[in-house]
Amino acid sequence: MKPQSHKFPTLDKVAQTLPSASKLVRERLWAAHDYAAQVHGLRRRDSGELYVEHDRAVAYESGLVSSSSILTTAGVLHDNLAEALLESDRQKRLYTEKFGPNVISLVLGLQELEPYTGLEVDRDQKQLEQLRRAILNVSQQHNIGVIVLRMADRLENLRLAHLMPGDKKINIAREASEIYAPIANRLGIWTLKWQLEDGALRILEPEVYQSLQAQIDTQRDERDSEINRLMQTLRVKLEEANIQATVLGRPKHIASVYRKMQRKNVGFEEIYDLRAVRVILQEEDVSKCYQVLGIVHNMWEPIAEEFDDYIANPKPNGYRSLHTAVKYHKKDDSKRLEVQIRTQAMDNDAERGIAAAHWIYKEGGKASTEVYNRVQWMRQLLIDLRDDNKEAPPGERLINIDDLTKRIYVFTPQRELVELPEGATPVDFAYKIHSGLGHRCRGAKVNGKMVSLDYELKQGDKVEIIKGSRAAPSRDWMSESAGYVVSAATRAKVRHWFRKQDRDINILQGRELIERELRRLKLSKTISLEELAAEFEDSVDDFLAKLGFGDLQFPQVGGAIERLKKEKEVASGAVSTAVLPPPALPDTGTGIRIQGLAGLHYNMANCCSAIPPEPIMGYVTRGRGVTIHRRDCKQFKAHALKEPGRVIEVEWGLDSNIEDFDIPLMVQAFRAPELAENIASLISGRKISIARTKTVTDNRGLTTVYLTVRVKNMADLEWLIQKISLMSHVLDVKRQRMSK
Repeated sequence: MKPQSHKFPTLDKVAQTLPSASKLVRERLWAAHDYAAQVHGLRRRDSGELYVEHDRAVAYESGLVSSSSILTTAGVLHDNLAEALLESDRQKRLYTEKFGPNVISLVLGLQELEPYTGLEVDRDQKQLEQLRRAILNVSQQHNIGVIVLRMADRLENLRLAHLMPGDKKINIAREASEIYAPIANRLGIWTLKWQLEDGALRILEPEVYQSLQAQIDTQRDERDSEINRLMQTLRVKLEEANIQATVLGRPKHIASVYRKMQRKNVGFEEIYDLRAVRVILQEEDVSKCYQVLGIVHNMWEPIAEEFDDYIANPKPNGYRSLHTAVKYHKKDDSKRLEVQIRTQAMDNDAERGIAAAHWIYKEGGKASTEVYNRVQWMRQLLIDLRDDNKEAPPGERLINIDDLTKRIYVFTPQRELVELPEGATPVDFAYKIHSGLGHRCRGAKVNGKMVSLDYELKQGDKVEIIKGSRAAPSRDWMSESAGYVVSAATRAKVRHWFRKQDRDINILQGRELIERELRRLKLSKTISLEELAAEFEDSVDDFLAKLGFGDLQFPQVGGAIERLKKEKEVASGAVSTAVLPPPALPDTGTGIRIQGLAGLHYNMANCCSAIPPEPIMGYVTRGRGVTIHRRDCKQFKAHALKEPGRVIEVEWGLDSNIEDFDIPLMVQAFRAPELAENIASLISGRKISIARTKTVTDNRGLTTVYLTVRVKNMADLEWLIQKISLMSHVLDVKRQRMSK
């Protein structure tokens, strides 16, 4: 990528990327070029080249990646047709007939990306990830061609960035490195990835780039001679085995070398001393790949830990190949050789990623089941990448109700990106920035024009909030039907503000309601506010505020009053002799004392699976003895209300830790197929075992593990739940009801 030797492709060279194009397709490409030349004339870009030269270069790079006439034609038109398309529906129909609907869709898709182009990328990782997701969101709404064209366009800018002013040059390089190279990597488009990375390094760290380039050039002749000798030796062995294959030297790119030097903290000699070759089989026979692997391992000494089988276990982006490394001897010195083995189709996929497969499918070419599957995978990948709620890997994925909707990306006046659910309003925007801004929101400007607060924001809008001097949100914002708010998170923040502002009034109203009801039931001296609040696990003030605000409905409170009334009646009376437990059995040392006695027969309730030292109660069941529940168990409370005479006091005995308790858990994680095995590894060495386990993974990649763990006490259980919750990709851990 030496800029001084950069030559712009002719239109004939662009057409060479379309070997199977028909005469009509080629005529459409020439017509697109004529249109671009007419619109641009002799205008030049800031970096000095003619606009139409840049258009041909973008079309050429897109063609190399996809061999698509649609993509190359859109590349020629990518920066000159959008304005005409947006002028009128008549113009749009005219150009759709001339260039085809797929080309027009791509050009309009690129236009939607314009707000996210040329931004300052000296941002934190969260903003960078927001920018990547915004770009992928727009691309997914059209097709992969949009992002391929954008990367080709950015690559051409990068090649001539050295001719730009300092700040602009740096920003072009950072955009390539931080935004587009990672996207190319995830899509498996290797040929774009390495060019973006090398070009960015050349500008961002010129001394490092020049030093590595000089060292590579210095050793080139010796290295090339040795690689040629090794390749020829391998070719002879393959011919002897009647295997038709191409054996090529595999260059190591400068950014890749530099990254590996940093990761391993070693010098250039230790990295670039690795020689590398690639074997590309002419037959699409996977078994031949493994046959070649055997030949390579018989010729030289294999390095076991350096073998990777990406054919049996493809990478997430679909990459397939066999990787191995061997030692060979040169005089008295031992050298390493890296070898990649793949079929021609695998090599095409590796170099051009999913773009080639997509356009074979898109343009009606011969598409195998494999191609179809890769296209479907690509579509899902774009959705996953867009929806991936990570800042910078490694990170956490957060799931909430707004994740289930489509997203838009809008800008603050400072050009920072903000992600919102589709249909969001200026009120949603204000609260997403900060609750304080939302509370003071009085009006909004979108793209410099005043709009109403129920205005539906569009992709790429620039939003400015007009704020008042004090907080005064509208109660209408809490109503989903009023149209001022789309996001559930926004409504929750508005509700919280009103709850907080009216707290004193709500407490007074709640107190008046509950005291009136207790007086009516003649329970004022029997049931206290503290006891009622405890039923809802709240303080007295929080309980009264919820009741006054309406978060707690009176039927719920009435039920709690009835439960407390029954409990007090049970506590003041005797247990019915008709339902006393069976006579005491010999003391079995089981660790439960029933009415002060040990050794009585009992069962642990499956509904709540009590464990020491959780507070417990007993419930006498005919023919089964006493069933032990947690004191707060909902099922126990329901039984106790119906038949309070069966309730009996129980407690943990001194020897309760002798027993093991089976506790059912449910663990959910995203993209964690080996979750159960990881949990088993976590508890190895502790006095915790897994009695049984079941794993379910849905088509979204959500893995749920149902397991029963055997523990001694609550401390062990709390330790385990905390450790599981900290595991990578885990979303939720909770106790479950025991299944029978």
